[in-house]
Amino acid sequence: MDSTDTKACHACAEEIKREARVCPRCRQWQRKWSFFNPALTFPICFAFVGALIIATLMAAKGAMAPKPTFEAYRDDVFVTSSSMHFGELRSNRTVVVVGTLTNRSPVTWKNLEVDIRFFNSAGEMADAHSQNTRLVVLGHDEIAFRVETKGLRPRSDYAKHEVAVRHAINAKAWPGW
Repeated sequence: MDSTDTKACHACAEEIKREARVCPRCRQWQRKWSFFNPALTFPICFAFVGALIIATLMAAKGAMAPKPTFEAYRDDVFVTSSSMHFGELRSNRTVVVVGTLTNRSPVTWKNLEVDIRFFNSAGEMADAHSQNTRLVVLGHDEIAFRVETKGLRPRSDYAKHEVAVRHAINAKAWPGW
């Protein structure tokens, strides 16, 4: 071999080709900063995977942390106005309640459970309806709602009504909490 075409291995001092990446005798990499050098590639990959795992765990910890429950904010989510309407749908009497719901809490709520109680002219409860809605109300906001139910009693038994929000789920809570 010509001396211009060769060089000495930095680990074993064996004469090797100048273009050689690995010494054929001792299997030592010749370039320390080569992207394909396992001594450099593996630590970089492990550092990247470790950072990814840590970031995932930190994100999961924040997402899975207990969020405020509706019981703590029950008085901040309420119906500000509502009205009752009557109709016929496929030969069935229907009672429709529409209104506005206000959220004074900073929490966004979803799947609000609306409870409606119907009273006759004597003030006695004549009927009731509870419905789990797919409504989402943002913090410090208001939304309109509409609940429809069958009128099981004579129309005269529906003199007035009361609407309340009985339950809701924190929209940012981990599923199942």
